[in-house]
Amino acid sequence: MNSDDIELMAYVDGALAARRRAEVERMFDDDPDATRRVAWLGASRLPYVQAFAHQRLPPVPASLANTIDVMAHTARRRTDFTAFVDGRESANDAFAGKRCGTTWNWRRWIALAWFGAALGIAFVAGASVCRLVLCLAHAAN
Repeated sequence: MNSDDIELMAYVDGALAARRRAEVERMFDDDPDATRRVAWLGASRLPYVQAFAHQRLPPVPASLANTIDVMAHTARRRTDFTAFVDGRESANDAFAGKRCGTTWNWRRWIALAWFGAALGIAFVAGASVCRLVLCLAHAAN
């Protein structure tokens, strides 16, 4: 979504200032594509607030709200990639310093062997075709 679409969405939502709203409406005279995009954006605007207004949800437990607040505070405070929960290191901290994909596991070796075998077969097939063409060319002379 580019900045024009964001502005057009704000127009559809009625969130633009009056002056900017007038500028966007003047743009519709010159740009039929913008008019079409506003029509599409308006069609995608659904009444979600009214759909969920009558839904009864249980209250959020205070312990969950506190846990989320602590996690958010910890995430904002930390600058490295290791995660601490209640002062303990997480299980993933041992792998935080390693680069992904630097180890050669057995699947990569098998794939390399299959590639080598396919390359060898292709070489033999090419050499055989070349020999056949040369033999046919020699027989024609």
